[in-house]
Amino acid sequence: MHRPIHRVREALSAGRYAAGCYIQLNSPESVEIAGAAGLDYVIIDCQHGAIDFESAVHMIRAAQAVGVTPLVRPVDHTPGFIMKVLDAGALGVVVPDIVHAAQARAVVSAARYGVAGNGGTRGACPSTRAAWHQTDDWPGFMQHANDTVSVWLILESREAFANADDILAVPGIDAVIPGTFDLSHEMQLFGQREHEAVTEACLSLTHKAAALGIPAVRSIRARGGSDMAHERQVWEAHGARVFHIGGDRRLLRNAWRDRLAGLRG
Repeated sequence: MHRPIHRVREALSAGRYAAGCYIQLNSPESVEIAGAAGLDYVIIDCQHGAIDFESAVHMIRAAQAVGVTPLVRPVDHTPGFIMKVLDAGALGVVVPDIVHAAQARAVVSAARYGVAGNGGTRGACPSTRAAWHQTDDWPGFMQHANDTVSVWLILESREAFANADDILAVPGIDAVIPGTFDLSHEMQLFGQREHEAVTEACLSLTHKAAALGIPAVRSIRARGGSDMAHERQVWEAHGARVFHIGGDRRLLRNAWRDRLAGLRG
């Protein structure tokens, strides 16, 4: 029976942290490489990446082939797109620009099949890729999907952070991401993600999430080695449980820049 393992859920259930990256290049091979490297998850970025729906399906397929968990970052909160990427086999959505609890509830609802009054509104169809083309046992698949699919929310504005208590109280949220870059812009800090004001806001959100048992996601800024481990340990102590270790564009640029610098001596 075709039911892929959600490696992030598996890691967190075992008391481990999970590590992954953003994929913004329109490349199934980037997804395969991330899986070959041993990452737990990839976020296929349809918001800022050059990736349309058809491309996302190929990238989800690539993720499944190498055993890395595919999550999709949609352009917005549109329930129809959330349903389509989940039907295509994504094991979760990473939804940007959540500002109010009502938006969080709508996203959770769109990602769940309606069972026993749970408020789910995900459209039901047994012939999707996720249900393995009408060969999976539908009741079993439906329950498995509701138990497995993840909803991660990105809070990236001052209003969102101010509403964090109400947003985090919505049932069915599996992780929260502080959107440091957008937040820094709204604070007129323009990309200063490590500024004290941005860090303070992220710590507050991380603590609130941890108190409710919701994993917080942290992007690791250090370039490598023991510095990365130290940064992870610091944020893990504050309640972060999932760690981005870089996007494909940034990592490729850094690697080529470092190689070029070495070549030049």
